[in-house]
Amino acid sequence: MVKPIDFTVVIPTFRRPAELREAISSVLAQSEVEIEIIVVDDSPERSAESVIASINDARVAYLANPNPSGGFPSAVRNLGWPSGRGDFVHFLDDDDVIPPGHYAAVKHAFAKHPNVGVVFCRIDPSAIVLLLSCSMKSATSRKLPYSPTFVSVFAHDAPSLPASCSIGP
Repeated sequence: MVKPIDFTVVIPTFRRPAELREAISSVLAQSEVEIEIIVVDDSPERSAESVIASINDARVAYLANPNPSGGFPSAVRNLGWPSGRGDFVHFLDDDDVIPPGHYAAVKHAFAKHPNVGVVFCRIDPSAIVLLLSCSMKSATSRKLPYSPTFVSVFAHDAPSLPASCSIGP
């Protein structure tokens, strides 16, 4: 029996194979959750294809951008997430890493607050990672949930989340 996927992690990449490998490794090292990774390569020469092949893990999928954007990761992210099968989607840059236990903490926070649709962490100059996880269960027609304000801070419910994280409806 195939386990349901908790997180779809979309990683846009552009000519940074070493950093990409480190980002992927940090996701694959997560425990207590089922993940899939969709790497979207924005380089015309497909610089990430050999990295993905060498990782050789069925949880990591490779997608080449048919029309490379020349470095616009938001456009590249939008190519990857619609094919995701996870309950949550996380956009991870290719030069960021995920701290151990992060996805389990996010999953727990969403379970504890079922009316919540987004977990977001601000960019901090000293931070290692920008984290954005959205619940696909709360999305309509597979569109990302939107709320004009994120007023509730529940970081204390997920101890591995940085203090700057907020979870909002």
